[in-house]
Amino acid sequence: MNLLDRIIGYVAPAAAARRLQARATLQQIMAMSAAPNNIYPQAKTTRTNKVTLSVYKENEASSAVTDNLRAQSWRLYRTNPSARKIVRTLQSKVIGRGMHPEPLAMNADGTPNEAFRDRCKELWKRLNAGFDSRGLPAQGGQTLAGLQRVALQAVILSGDALFRMKPITPAEQTRRDLPIPLTLQLIDSCRLTDETEDIFRDSWRFQSVPWH
Repeated sequence: MNLLDRIIGYVAPAAAARRLQARATLQQIMAMSAAPNNIYPQAKTTRTNKVTLSVYKENEASSAVTDNLRAQSWRLYRTNPSARKIVRTLQSKVIGRGMHPEPLAMNADGTPNEAFRDRCKELWKRLNAGFDSRGLPAQGGQTLAGLQRVALQAVILSGDALFRMKPITPAEQTRRDLPIPLTLQLIDSCRLTDETEDIFRDSWRFQSVPWH
């Protein structure tokens, strides 16, 4: 406030308040009209902010840029409690206690096929406990709900989540009580590389992940 504003404020406070409000509004209009492309302070190039970023589509980003973004995302997740809270909030809202299919089989007369629906739910329940390729829950593996949360976390922080079905022996299938001789392996996309590393004649690996 200048001297004139102080005098007016002493004599007529309401008029002084209107003057200050009008001046603030006028300054905002002038700032926006004078620099339409630099409305936000973070977008202005100043002595302390000289970094200019190139604008390109997501599909035009090089692998080096993608790797850098992944590294920054995981670093924030490991070191920043707010970043971890954001990821966990999304997991809770999207996955919750687990995403489950709902069988909608119908009989020929249009009534629900309850026997078929109950059988589907029983098969899903059996998959839930032993489908992780690393092992049973509490023995190195996770339930399907846990795998869903891990997959979503990889999508948020790495941009993608890969998976493959791994065959198992009949004995292992019986031990896991699975209806199919397959297990699920999740692979974070940050493990992929442009080069392969031979380990055996009929297999190769991407960053320590063997493929046959």
